[in-house]
Amino acid sequence: TIRLNSQVNLFGKTVYSEIYVPKGKQEHIIFQDGSEAYLNSDTRLRYPKKFGLSKREIYLQGEGYFNIASNKKRPFIVQINNTDVTVLGTSFNVQAYKEDNEMKILLDKGNIIFNTPLNSYQILPGQQAVYDVLSGKCHIDYVDKPYEFSVWKDNIVLFRDTPLADVIKTLNRRYNVDFLVQSPKALTYSYTLTTNQTSLENIVKELEKIAPVKFSINKSNNVIISLK
Repeated sequence: TIRLNSQVNLFGKTVYSEIYVPKGKQEHIIFQDGSEAYLNSDTRLRYPKKFGLSKREIYLQGEGYFNIASNKKRPFIVQINNTDVTVLGTSFNVQAYKEDNEMKILLDKGNIIFNTPLNSYQILPGQQAVYDVLSGKCHIDYVDKPYEFSVWKDNIVLFRDTPLADVIKTLNRRYNVDFLVQSPKALTYSYTLTTNQTSLENIVKELEKIAPVKFSINKSNNVIISLK
């Protein structure tokens, strides 16, 4: 956990700091106003050493879960590429990795506005906004069990009918290991799994119980994927 204790920047020039959370790591940050950010693996956060008088603005690339301290006079703004999430006080999850074509924002409680170059969207608790980075289109739907989208911050690995290709992407970020697919047919399988197992070895053992796919960890710590 990192606590950022700077005071409000009233008139001076804004000075920024940056945190990068590498693959295989997570961070918990507490800002000077009491707001919190849980940062997932392979995430970059740029933030002012002192928040401005009229707004609290940060920049995110990757995935973060935010608990924002309420302040109606100073909105909290999360800048994500050419979009932003504006909040007054709320809890929400943002997934916006630079290599993904979709950005996902899920609101747990409170009220947020998602601003894109084409439109602004008000998101309600239990709703998820999925934004297509390439087309600029956005659709908002209620989701079942919205809390599941942020269980990563509690060291829980969760997949819901998730294609193996997306399972690989998640585990690569979480454990900073490479996956080598020897049998392309293995990519046709999807996985549903919830586990608080913390080691990669235990997780791949759980995955092997679901589909006829084998995960072998070699001496270079790469994971070889093949059919059983």
